[in-house]
Amino acid sequence: MRSESIFKILTELGLDVTEGTEKIIRVLDKNEIINENDLADDLGVKINDIRKALYKLGTLGFVTYSKEKDVNKKWWYVYNWQLDKAKIHYKYIQYLRSILHGKEQQLLDEQKYEFQCRKCKKKYTYEEAMEYDFICRNDDCSGVVKQVTNSRLISQLSKDIMELLEKIKIEDEIARKNTEIQVKAREELRNKEAEAEAKAKAEVLALRRVEAAKKRAIKKAAADKLKPKKPAKKKLVKKKAPKKKAVKKKPVKRAVKRATRKITKKRR
Repeated sequence: MRSESIFKILTELGLDVTEGTEKIIRVLDKNEIINENDLADDLGVKINDIRKALYKLGTLGFVTYSKEKDVNKKWWYVYNWQLDKAKIHYKYIQYLRSILHGKEQQLLDEQKYEFQCRKCKKKYTYEEAMEYDFICRNDDCSGVVKQVTNSRLISQLSKDIMELLEKIKIEDEIARKNTEIQVKAREELRNKEAEAEAKAKAEVLALRRVEAAKKRAIKKAAADKLKPKKPAKKKLVKKKAPKKKAVKKKPVKRAVKRATRKITKKRR
């Protein structure tokens, strides 16, 4: 025996599933968690209509939501929705148990009350039938009370009870599995949101640092303009002394020879 579909469960629980609500549930059933903007885009429906349907399902406890800060818009939040399959199955289990209780009570009554009035169909135990001399005492009915053969009904009730117990067992197992899946999906979403928030904060911090550096540079440039300019220092250039021409010294011997020649010429 397998679990009933979500739509059949909701119908049995008495929820009027409209066409629009059915489309939303189908998308939610395919996705672990989806935000309302993506849901509206997928269905081509206005965001307000999506919210109305989701809030209606939320009041019944069939969907849950979490909100996260919109990274692109300050002071805005994005709402993420999740179909609470576990809760739907637990509600269905409660519904099945109420039916089971009724069947069990009916079986006990059928096993206990073996006699029935032919006229008004009121049932009696063997002791009651004996006490009233097998005459019905229901609002002066005075009908004859006779033993009824209800073996078929008892057999059918027993079969129904066994099937309900098996169904409840299956639904309980599915509900527990869905709880684990939903908890894991919410945990993954929280981690993803934390990473996105940390990244956004780091980007904002880096941007602030850049802006602060620009402001400091502008402030410094303005301050430099207001400062009086100091006269530029002249560089001392050392003048190079002119090179002296080297005087060639005449050889001494030649000079002596010339002098002697002049003296001899004078004497002559």
